[in-house]
Amino acid sequence: MATNKKKEAVGRVLAQVRDSQAAMSTAAGTSKGADLSADLEAVWISTMAETYKTDIAGIVDDAAGLWSGVEADLEADHAAMADEVEEDSPEARWPLESGSGRALPTPYM
Repeated sequence: MATNKKKEAVGRVLAQVRDSQAAMSTAAGTSKGADLSADLEAVWISTMAETYKTDIAGIVDDAAGLWSGVEADLEADHAAMADEVEEDSPEARWPLESGSGRALPTPYM
């Protein structure tokens, strides 16, 4: 048996997603979108600022939601993978190599 290098690669992607997702939250538990839009409101008061405030909060919160979805998918995939695989399996030689002998970019699946 050999180490499942694909599982290790997915684990590294998952760790990066978690780091990126952490940047989308705040210590107080409020959304980053609410914080950013409040910052705008602190310096610009008008109906146009209110429109931008709402738009910015929604866009940032939607992005945070996408990160959560990516994290959940990666967690499920990672948990479903075996820690060890057969020596001759593609997962044991991850990332797969091209005919030129150069490693291909690590694909998610």
